[in-house]
Amino acid sequence: RICQVARLAFFNEGQAVFQRGAQGDTFYVVQEGIFQVTNVERAADLDKSTALRAGDSFGELALLYDTMRTSTVTCIRNGSVWSISRAALRSVLKLSVDGRIQEYRTLISGVEGLSWLNEDDKAVICEALEEMCYIKGECIVNQGDEADSFYIVFDGGCNVKQDGMVKRSLGKGDSFGERALLTNDLRSATVEVTSDACTVLVLDRDVFRLLWEHPHGSSEADVATPRTPPKLMPTPPPMPAGDHRYPGGSRARREMERRVMQRLKGQPASRCSSADPGRHEVIPLSRLERCGVLGRGSYGFVTLERDTSTRKLYALKAMSKGHIAQERLKDAVLNEKACMQLLDSDFIVRLYGAYQDALHLYLLLEVCPGGELFDIYDKHVELFGSSFHAKFYAACVALALQHMHDRRVVYRDLKLENCLLTHAGYLKLTDMGLAKVLVGKSYTICGTTDYFAPETLRQTGHNRAVDWWALGVMIFIMMNGRAPFDAPDAMGTYKKIIKGFSKVVFPDSMPPACVDLILGLCKKKPEERITMGSLGVQNFKDQPWYHDFDWRKLQDKTMPAPSGPIHTEEEFLASAKQASVEPLCTTNSDDAEETSWPDDFVSC
Repeated sequence: RICQVARLAFFNEGQAVFQRGAQGDTFYVVQEGIFQVTNVERAADLDKSTALRAGDSFGELALLYDTMRTSTVTCIRNGSVWSISRAALRSVLKLSVDGRIQEYRTLISGVEGLSWLNEDDKAVICEALEEMCYIKGECIVNQGDEADSFYIVFDGGCNVKQDGMVKRSLGKGDSFGERALLTNDLRSATVEVTSDACTVLVLDRDVFRLLWEHPHGSSEADVATPRTPPKLMPTPPPMPAGDHRYPGGSRARREMERRVMQRLKGQPASRCSSADPGRHEVIPLSRLERCGVLGRGSYGFVTLERDTSTRKLYALKAMSKGHIAQERLKDAVLNEKACMQLLDSDFIVRLYGAYQDALHLYLLLEVCPGGELFDIYDKHVELFGSSFHAKFYAACVALALQHMHDRRVVYRDLKLENCLLTHAGYLKLTDMGLAKVLVGKSYTICGTTDYFAPETLRQTGHNRAVDWWALGVMIFIMMNGRAPFDAPDAMGTYKKIIKGFSKVVFPDSMPPACVDLILGLCKKKPEERITMGSLGVQNFKDQPWYHDFDWRKLQDKTMPAPSGPIHTEEEFLASAKQASVEPLCTTNSDDAEETSWPDDFVSC
C-alpha cells in the first residue's frame, strides 16, 4: 500500500529537493544519484554535510507533524527520489484502521442481541469499543459483580461458570453481558479465560445509553450468548426523530464525546476528592489582589493572587485573546477549561473560576507553592534513584489518572514538568491543554517526545493507555536520571520508542520490582498494559513494588510526603514578589474582537 502512494521525482545536479526553513510534509527515499544534506544556519556549517545514496532516506519527521526543515538537501549527481507525503501515509494507515473497525463491525453483526442496530448504529459502536487483554485463569467478569459492560470475544477462549460449574465455552465472536447495557442487574455468571491469552472488545453502558436516550427493556439472561444465540433481546420500536442518530466515523465519535462531557458535568466528584468549600464559590475577579508572578507561558503568564475576602491564595493564568486567535488555539483553550471543569481530585490542580475581558481570558487555579517536580529533581540530583520518592510521586499520578479516566478524560501530557507540588509536598497534575474527553480512540499526535507511546507514533489510534505508558517512562526517569529512549535527535528517539523497552538497559541498582512495574506499564500492545485489565488501577496498586505502601493514607493525605513541607507561605510570597514578567503580548486587538467567545466562559 505504501508503494502505491509513493511518487518518483527526478532531480538534476545543483537542484534542491528542499531548503532549510521550508515547511515539511514529505518523506524521501533515494532511488539513484547522490544528494547532499547541509545545515546552513551558520557559515561554519557549510563544510558539515552528509551524502545520501541509493536506499538512504530523509525527512522522516515530516510524516509525524508539521515541522520546519532543519537542513537543505541538494542533488549533486543527477538522480531520483521516491516521495511519500504525510497525507498519503495517513490514508494508508487509515486503511489499516478501517480494516480493524470492519472486523469489529462483522463481530457486532453476529451478536443477535444487537441485531436491531442499523449500519450507522454499528459504525458508532465500533468507534467506542475498547480492546482489553486477559491471560489464562483470569476472570473477565465474576458472578455477583455489578454489571456495566458488554463484551465480545475477539481472540482466544473462555468458559462461562455458574456456581463453579462450567455452563458453556466461548470463542471468537461470542458475546456476553448485553443486559448490562440496559439494566443494573448483578452478573449471573463468571467468565474465565481458558486460552493462554484472550482479547475482548468492551462497550460500557454509559456510552451505549448516550447513543440511545430511550433505552428499552430486555429479557436477556446475563449469561454468555453462543455464536448463534436464540432471540434474547426484543426488537425495539423505531427510534423517534431527533439528533440521537449520527453517521459513522469521526464525526459520530466527536458527537459522542460532546454528549459524554455534557453528562459528566452533572455527575458528583469521585472519592479522590476531599471537601473543598471554595470549589464552587463564585470569586469575582475584582476581589483578587496581585501578590507576584509565578511564571510565563507561550501566550500568557501566571500570577499569584490573594482573595481579599478569604485571604486564600490562587494562581491566575492570563491568556491573550489576540494570540489565541492568531495561532488558532481557541478550541484548545475551550477544551482545557471544559476538561478542568470535569475534574475534582486532590491530585489534580483545581479550576476555581474563569473570566474574560476585551483582550484576555483568565483561569483561576489552585496554587502549588512547591513548583515543578522537574525543578525539584534538577536541583536535588541525589533524589534520582530514590525508590521512596519515586514510589510516592508515581502513586499520586496513578490516583490522578484514575480520576481522569473515570471521567473519560485522557491526559496525554504527563511529564515531570506538569507535576506540581503542594506546600505539604503532595503531587498534583496541571496543564490540561492536551487533555481530551475520549470515546474510542484518537489519532492526533500530541504530547512530549520522550513520553510518546508507540501507538501515538504509529498513528494507529490511542486511548487512555498512553497515560500509563507515560507513567512508566516517568518512573524510569525518576529512578535513573535519564529518559529511556535518549537519542541525539527526535527521530532517533522515535525509532527507539517504536522498538519499545525490549532494548532498554536497566541499571543493576534498580529494584527488580520497579523494573517489573515499568515493563508492565509499557507493554507495546496498549491492551496488555497492567492497568488496562478489568481491575484497572488496582493492578498497579497490587504490584510488589507497592507491597508496603498504604494507599488509604495517601488518598486521605495523612501520609507524610517524602520532601515534607516545601517552604512557608512567607517564603513563597517573597519569591513571587521578586519575579517579574513582561506585559502580555496582545498581538492584534482586531483578532481578539473578531473571535467570538461563549458567554458562559466565565461560569464554572
